[in-house]
Amino acid sequence: MPPKAGEGRALAGTLRSWPVAFLTAGAVLGSAAIAAVAVLFLAYLRQGGCTLAVASAAAGALGFVQIAGRVVLTVLARRMSTAVAAAVMLAAQVAGVAVLLLVTGLAGVVVFVVLFGVGFGVFSIARPDMLAQYLAARTRG
Repeated sequence: MPPKAGEGRALAGTLRSWPVAFLTAGAVLGSAAIAAVAVLFLAYLRQGGCTLAVASAAAGALGFVQIAGRVVLTVLARRMSTAVAAAVMLAAQVAGVAVLLLVTGLAGVVVFVVLFGVGFGVFSIARPDMLAQYLAARTRG
């Protein structure tokens, strides 16, 4: 059923609002940062003395841990808002990068993979949920 004329204008106005623009900009910047880390990760590990096998395994593990991160986001979102849960997981990514830069050796790589990996796919499932919640609140009131 198509929206009524007033609902369509309200939805269009909401989609052009600052909160939606900020959410979209945050998703784009977050994705760009993740892509940059993913591209540079292998080179960083190789330059740090890791073998190609270890560096490749660590990069592959990011994808595996991403699945666990999505499960963690789902569990956390039941106890707090999706936005807060996503922010916590993105903060874990920042902590992971800090650990990678500060802790040498395999221990730093493993902690990085766990912390960074959990936030790897967060925006792909959190952004639509946050957008839907915002749109529902705006169109109700």
